Amino acid sequence: NIPLGIKYLETAADNDDDEALMQLGYLYFDGEKIEKNDQKAFPYFQKAAELGNGLAYVYLGLIYQGFNEQKSPLKDLKKALF
Repeated sequence: NIPLGIKYLETAADNDDDEALMQLGYLYFDGEKIEKNDQKAFPYFQKAAELGNGLAYVYLGLIYQGFNEQKSPLKDLKKALF
């Protein structure tokens, strides 16, 4: 049950659980179980990075690179390389 799982992940994310933030970000980034949306994935990865999750920086770089969405409003090659 994906909606219920997302609800539980959001509850954990609201309590600064970096793994829950990563899971939520990846759900939107990957788009296999829910609609792919980098703009929704981005804040989850950003918060996880702020909490010290190193893998979150990789996904932020991919979003800045335009890996999923070449015309993404988040695309910024300078930030992708920094």
